[in-house]
Amino acid sequence: MRRLKLRKHHPTSPTTPPSVLVMTMVRDEAEMLPRWLQHYGDQVGTENLLVLDDNSVDGSTDDLPC
Repeated sequence: MRRLKLRKHHPTSPTTPPSVLVMTMVRDEAEMLPRWLQHYGDQVGTENLLVLDDNSVDGSTDDLPC
């Protein structure tokens, strides 16, 4: 059995958090999208969220904070 050697990530400084992007694809998610935005926005910040809209017609992706 071959063992893989994992490299450790060394950030530029001890206080620099790792970069992250959280994304989702939606279509007409007026009920769940606000929950998703709140949950992941609290975890990583809305500036790190990406929502791909698959032709929503319900307005759920209009004026998103991310």
